[in-house]
Amino acid sequence: MERRGFTIVELLIVIVVIAILAAITIVAYNGIQNQAKSAALRSDLANASRAIEVAHVNSGVTQYPVTLPDTVSPSENVGLSLSEAGTSYCINAQTLTEPIERFYYSPSSGMASGTCPGAVIAGTERGMPSNVVNDTGFSDTTTNTNGWYFGRGGGSLAGATRDGQAGDPFPNRKVLVITNTTNANVTWAYLHGPPVRHTEIAAGQTYDVSYWVRRTAGTFTDTIGYIGAQNGSATDTSIPTVTSGGLVPSTTWTQMRRTTTATANGNSSHLLYLPMSSAMARNHNFTLEFQGFSITPN
Repeated sequence: MERRGFTIVELLIVIVVIAILAAITIVAYNGIQNQAKSAALRSDLANASRAIEVAHVNSGVTQYPVTLPDTVSPSENVGLSLSEAGTSYCINAQTLTEPIERFYYSPSSGMASGTCPGAVIAGTERGMPSNVVNDTGFSDTTTNTNGWYFGRGGGSLAGATRDGQAGDPFPNRKVLVITNTTNANVTWAYLHGPPVRHTEIAAGQTYDVSYWVRRTAGTFTDTIGYIGAQNGSATDTSIPTVTSGGLVPSTTWTQMRRTTTATANGNSSHLLYLPMSSAMARNHNFTLEFQGFSITPN
């Protein structure tokens, strides 16, 4: 009896069927993995929220804790942090492996996909990279290397602070106040912040960059851009500043936020830097207020 083998068409059909089954299996597996990641994020957020509520009750004060309680421990490959949220709290959770997923929780908005609108509070990170901006409470407002001040040709001006209050983005945090007096010799101007945690800035890494600003006095009709990290003479940059696409500071708080990529590794000369309008500093008196400076790896 003659034995008959498979034809090319039959073999192709078998291969196609196997490929379809493999694709279905991979899609199903990836879906299960993503569901597991989401479940871990939601579970960690719920656990962290309960721990914060317990700590709040035990503290006997109105203000919620601004650090995660010691009992909070994220799941494997999950990072947690707290963001500024006024007198309340907002918890971030994200996966540490690709594909990255992010969820957040606050009492006012509940649980949602994405990140908290406020800046990450330095030192609250668990298992994840931190905000590389130092001194977000503006403890040093002198015109030295570590200070927050208005750098400009014709004489730099020291910054000042006031306590946060109702209506500020973060009522429980200090507000940085920059006041300009006109000077005909101004040819350049910028907001100077303290040295950043440069060892945490890596070339090619993407960063979420943000701050809040408003004008409280005087005239400022030019646009204000986005913060970056570079040396004081603006000749060596790791996180580029951006002047285009900015806004004219109004009398209401506005968040300036973007995602950018580091062009070089950070180094010890890099500080927080925000280009400002030399024409405004030369020709107008004004007062600007700032809060919530944040440069956080995505």
